[in-house]
Amino acid sequence: MKKAVLNLWLSAMILLLAASGCALFPHPPSAAGQDLPQRVSSQHIATQPLARVEQPATPYLDISHVQQRLLELGFAPGPVDGIAGPAFHDALIAFQKLNNLPRDGQLSEAVQAALATPARPVASLAQPGYHVEADLARQLLTVYNNGRIVRILPISSGNGEAYKNKSGRTVQANTPTGLFRFVRRIRGIHKSYLGELYNPVFFTSSGYAVHGSRQVPPYPASHGCIRIPIRDSAWFLNTIPLGTPFLISAEPLTVEIRPDDTLPNAFTGRNLPAATSAGQEKMGASTQISEGCLALSPLSEKQVSKN
Repeated sequence: MKKAVLNLWLSAMILLLAASGCALFPHPPSAAGQDLPQRVSSQHIATQPLARVEQPATPYLDISHVQQRLLELGFAPGPVDGIAGPAFHDALIAFQKLNNLPRDGQLSEAVQAALATPARPVASLAQPGYHVEADLARQLLTVYNNGRIVRILPISSGNGEAYKNKSGRTVQANTPTGLFRFVRRIRGIHKSYLGELYNPVFFTSSGYAVHGSRQVPPYPASHGCIRIPIRDSAWFLNTIPLGTPFLISAEPLTVEIRPDDTLPNAFTGRNLPAATSAGQEKMGASTQISEGCLALSPLSEKQVSKN
């Protein structure tokens, strides 16, 4: 009898708890000791802004194909290895200078279009053998052989600012213009009172030279000499014979777009003509050097290479 009463009482309590909305065994707390979050409604999801991933503005260009294209056009991007190193950056800057594009070293849409229809320098001198032309307006140097482009290099020429020369006189950091001939050269590093010159090839007896430098910004920055990338300075010294004519122009030199240089479609990095150069000479890393130019400082004969 007592057992029946107890069962009846338990049944009544269960019904009472169910009616009041309680549970004998509530959900356990989360591992962090907090209640589980409420489910997000589909309406809430629809009203949330989507996180968007920015897409690149230009299609991907394979670096090795761009290197090959730059080689074919006469620039010096280094070995065709797919690595966008300093040589590739300098060559791309030179290409941008020649095509009147922003000098930022980026593979933009404008660069992509220009690679398909590139501008090319036109020799101003009808000169057999080697001759060199420097376009100070574009900050470019072009080496020709029998009127054909051998190599196009970025340069940095005199910035026009005032400085004191070795005798203490204030002079302007200007690069001379006109027609010159290369008269002297020094292999390796030559020290001057303004700094060090790497593989300088002089075009005046007073000390102006084309020389290698680690600092070749895309604008005039020197004391009057013409800087080229240090990795190209040994090639330049070994290639250009003494007596070679050298034209330096403050005005832009002539460029043209040749039909045989253009590609039928927008540049894609595929099916490019084979590079006409066998590759670029590689120089070992050298110590950091400061920029300088002899700037009217005469050379002693024992400093000058007789080669």
